[in-house]
Amino acid sequence: MAEASGAPEAGAQRQHAVTSPVMMTRRDPWVNMLRTTIATLAAGVGGAESVTVLPFDDALGLPDAFARRIARNTSTVLIEEFHLARVVDPAGGSWYVERLTDELAHAAWEFFRTIEREGGQEAALRSGFTGERLAATWAARSKKLATRREPITGVSEFPHLAEKPVERAPAPEPPSGGLPRVRRDEAYEALRARSDAHLAATGARPRSTWPRSARRPRTRPG
Repeated sequence: MAEASGAPEAGAQRQHAVTSPVMMTRRDPWVNMLRTTIATLAAGVGGAESVTVLPFDDALGLPDAFARRIARNTSTVLIEEFHLARVVDPAGGSWYVERLTDELAHAAWEFFRTIEREGGQEAALRSGFTGERLAATWAARSKKLATRREPITGVSEFPHLAEKPVERAPAPEPPSGGLPRVRRDEAYEALRARSDAHLAATGARPRSTWPRSARRPRTRPG
């Protein structure tokens, strides 16, 4: 993607992952420790160089000291005791994993091209295109959650009805996300200028298809 976009020094990019807040539950929040462990393992196997593990009570408010300690130790256990960092690509050569990765990458690239056809990220946000896609996805998932077609342990499956609610102090308002408008526009124009300079210097033409190197299958079944 970096090569197709004309971004320089793509090899210096660090892959940082954050466990998803969407999967955190308010009911039976203790199960969130298992969810963040699985997410951290997946991030490490997927090649993340650093991972931020959200505390299990993140959805309830301000995490307490115990929750922060468990979050900190999650990645430590996976690295020191599970030896996750000793293997560069634990899933390398697995046709099952490689096939799913290839399908996900192609779907993501196609969505990236769709955003570009809408005029870019800012234009897609202003027109409501991105919001409509997110709303449709959430509506479909909400229906599955309400009808228990998508189970949630501790909430829709195996709930502990007598459990007392876990209470936390209110957390401060999170950042709105993204760059402030002025800085965002400046960053976009700077990236566009570098891309134009790269194309002018190399004589290359903008590419809107999946990079050739990514289209080659890495493994074969069997």
